[in-house]
Amino acid sequence: MFTYGYIKEECEGTDTEYDYVYGVELCYQKEGASIRVNYISGVFTDEDSAKSFVELCNRLELSPVHFYDAVEDAVS
Repeated sequence: MFTYGYIKEECEGTDTEYDYVYGVELCYQKEGASIRVNYISGVFTDEDSAKSFVELCNRLELSPVHFYDAVEDAVS
C-alpha cells in the first residue's frame, strides 16, 4: 500500500521570502514499516495546502504513477 505525507523544510540561507516550505513524499507501507519511494521538495509554501493535498491523495488512493502529475496540477 502507498501513502502520501508532507515534510516541513527550513529555508534558512536561501533567497526566498518564506521561512519554511513543504515537500511531498510517497511511501510504501510494508510489514509495519514506511519506506520512502519518492520525494518532491519545496512544493507548497503553507502547511494547510500541503496537508489538504496529501489527505486528498490518500483518500483517493492515488496511484504512484500519477504522483508527479498530481503535484504539478496542485501548484499550477
